[in-house]
Amino acid sequence: MLRSYMGVSRLQNPTSTDANAETQIRRIEADGGKVVDAAWLRLVIGTLKAQGIYTSCKFLADANFAFKNAGDNKVSKLYDISGNNNDAVQATAANQPIWTKNVQGGRYGMVFDGTDDVLSGNSSTYTTQFTIMAVANRTANGSYSHIMVVPGTTAWQTPSYADFGFEYTAGSTVLNIMCDEDPKAATVTAPANGISFLVEGLYDGTTVYSFLNGAFGNSNIVGFTPNNTQPLRIGSTGIAGNLYPFNGKIMSLANFSVYLTTAQRTALEAFLNAYYSIY
Repeated sequence: MLRSYMGVSRLQNPTSTDANAETQIRRIEADGGKVVDAAWLRLVIGTLKAQGIYTSCKFLADANFAFKNAGDNKVSKLYDISGNNNDAVQATAANQPIWTKNVQGGRYGMVFDGTDDVLSGNSSTYTTQFTIMAVANRTANGSYSHIMVVPGTTAWQTPSYADFGFEYTAGSTVLNIMCDEDPKAATVTAPANGISFLVEGLYDGTTVYSFLNGAFGNSNIVGFTPNNTQPLRIGSTGIAGNLYPFNGKIMSLANFSVYLTTAQRTALEAFLNAYYSIY
């Protein structure tokens, strides 16, 4: 799926039609959604299958895969193409992010206003291991703003739950990987506002590890118990959208119920960077 030319990885179109990809495309079109880049959607599913991790994917969405346009490019639904159909939705027009062109590398993204925009996905069957990934870009500082969170069991702030996810600190110097009772389990130095980045959090059941643009951040021994009754949330830690909202652009999101190997992680990093030209 990636071919090197003079040391630069380039995306290659899939050589055959994948049944899972075609099923997702048909599902989206039947639902009235917009398929943005069918070749990219097919390529991602094919790459995850080649890495042996597609069936471990719980949520897989991208502004360049597909979305439902509620009018004026407002995102009422961000389609999950993992095969679980855990689409992230927002029925309230005022709380819908805006699908926007030329966000990064000439690609589309979703703009979250930092006030009340949020998308909520269906609950799924999570395990005690995780890998989460996001391609995003923060526009302005916020107080502990959240890109994406997977629900945990320990209620550390009502109505929120302790989560596994990405959180900016108020001072903008740190990007946290939250993990249950330790909401700042692992960190990386936060990119400057307006700079796109690829951030990852990996949890092997004992220790959480952080990576930014392929570089290791740090690690911390923690404990995390998933909550399979609470929804995944994008752009806020609260379902209502006004609890620690994210002010910026989100392009790509994924979470897996496994701890990716180094080979799998680096393959996905190179793959995403080739498409978005992040670093």
